Amino acid sequence: MRHAFRCEVVYAPTLSRLVGMRVCETCGGNLRRVPRAGLWDRIRYAAMYRCVECGRRAVATVGWSEIFSLTARCPRCGTYDLAQNSERDRVDQLHKNPFSLLQALFGAPLYHCRYCRLQFYDFRRRVASQVTAKGI
Repeated sequence: MRHAFRCEVVYAPTLSRLVGMRVCETCGGNLRRVPRAGLWDRIRYAAMYRCVECGRRAVATVGWSEIFSLTARCPRCGTYDLAQNSERDRVDQLHKNPFSLLQALFGAPLYHCRYCRLQFYDFRRRVASQVTAKGI
């Protein structure tokens, strides 16, 4: 899933601007990942960060809207570019989310992300442009 980052003063588009490096918009210091405290924080936030310089807190929120979308996407990297496999590949990792495994029991198609090499089951269909581009 994609995550939206926010600091107490900062909003999502400006917080993650460098490749993988998270920077505090208030002071420009690096953000260090810290553990989430309590069950409510684990449900509400995907990750928590604290600025090394000023100590302000930044959070990565869980994208709940993606759960209710009509198209399948990779649960790890968020791409729509998926391939459909007929059987499980034993080399690549299988996503062991309970909801994905429940869908497997009911016969959902097996999708494969070629970027992060993750396999997962999902009843939602792929984006139409990716379905036609499979034969290329």
